[in-house]
Amino acid sequence: MRRSIVLSLSALVSTALADGGSTALATEAAFDAAVPHATRSAFVLFYAPWCGHCKALKPTWSQFAAKHKDSKELLVAEVDCTDSKGGEAICERYDVEGFPTIKYFDAGESEPEDFEDERGIEALEAFAKEMANSCKPSQLELCSAEEKAIIASHRALSEDDRAAELAKLMAPLEAAEAELATIEAQIEELEEKQEEAEERVDDLKKEHAKEIKLRKLAEL
Repeated sequence: MRRSIVLSLSALVSTALADGGSTALATEAAFDAAVPHATRSAFVLFYAPWCGHCKALKPTWSQFAAKHKDSKELLVAEVDCTDSKGGEAICERYDVEGFPTIKYFDAGESEPEDFEDERGIEALEAFAKEMANSCKPSQLELCSAEEKAIIASHRALSEDDRAAELAKLMAPLEAAEAELATIEAQIEELEEKQEEAEERVDDLKKEHAKEIKLRKLAEL
């Protein structure tokens, strides 16, 4: 099983946090020196110091990092998304919108996988193990015949053709994500209007309830 590691990346990486073993990547240079890495995968926690859920996760995250601190295969790191020295830019690069966000960077891969399971040590370990034993170009022995064919066909293309093929595959997904974002925005707007309408109804009830009641009684 792959394990976490805390590495000193010369002067680029800030000192590991006192309450755990997670490496703080405080600048873009530090991040780019550590993630992605040719031979080492990485779990990265993107957080904000004021975030209550981040504070609640911190003991588990620190324990996860410290538990396997001598590994040379998996880096456990964190980025403060409120840090103007580099954290803000890193989080913007990876479209981090909520806190905490955990992303897994496979060795040699620049595009991360979002970690969306339960935020416990067992779930983190299981995810790392699953990713370590998944099909990838560097581990063709773990690939099915279909997966090997996809890798071979992609490698046979020119750089431009690779980009075009990926763009074609990504287009419907990006369109669906854009549609979902639009619907979510519409729902949010409707929820705000609903809240405003409910408040108006409540205010009107309070304002006229007594008179309405008396007039109804007067008709009896």
